[in-house]
Amino acid sequence: IEGLHEALFAGPVLRALMFISALMGGGMVATGMVLWVKKRRQKLRADEAASKGLVMTERLNVGVIVGLPIGVAVYFYANRLLPLDMAARADWELHCMFIAWAAALVHGVLRKTHKSWAEQMWFAAALFAGLPVLNALTSNVHLGRTLLARNGDMGLASVDIWAFILGAAFAFIAWVASAEKRETAHSTKALSAIDDKRGASPASA
Repeated sequence: IEGLHEALFAGPVLRALMFISALMGGGMVATGMVLWVKKRRQKLRADEAASKGLVMTERLNVGVIVGLPIGVAVYFYANRLLPLDMAARADWELHCMFIAWAAALVHGVLRKTHKSWAEQMWFAAALFAGLPVLNALTSNVHLGRTLLARNGDMGLASVDIWAFILGAAFAFIAWVASAEKRETAHSTKALSAIDDKRGASPASA
């Protein structure tokens, strides 16, 4: 199972292709879940409220899609922060991952969808961006040694580098989502103001 999971049987090119394929497959599932909800929202009449099932699916999407990377980041935090002599330490690293994922699901259900998307994206960004900092504070295999040292280890350095990249990606997505939310709210407010003026004008009366 480990050999299959880490593609130990493959060379660098095949590993890269498998990695890209995995990202594309995950992205296809995630975008499909979002588009499914969006299309059903579009089919609703103007005076028709969304069903409870549709609302629940829409909110669970947040915890499923963003909650998983949050859980993965928490797994690495647990790996660094849990006591070394802790009983069943490896099991608790996994427990922490699933607890964080479950918390993200609950957060997505309790919060309004447009808020939970941005909040969880910002949280994921902070977690991943903080991983290299935590690694430097708790170990001697930080970027100063793995990347900058003469006999550095690019394998270990790539973990910190990818954490920074993922943190920046989540921050960018969160920023875009927040900007779109502000623009939508501004447009809605402007349209409401126009409707109010039309309703108050003598011509419309």
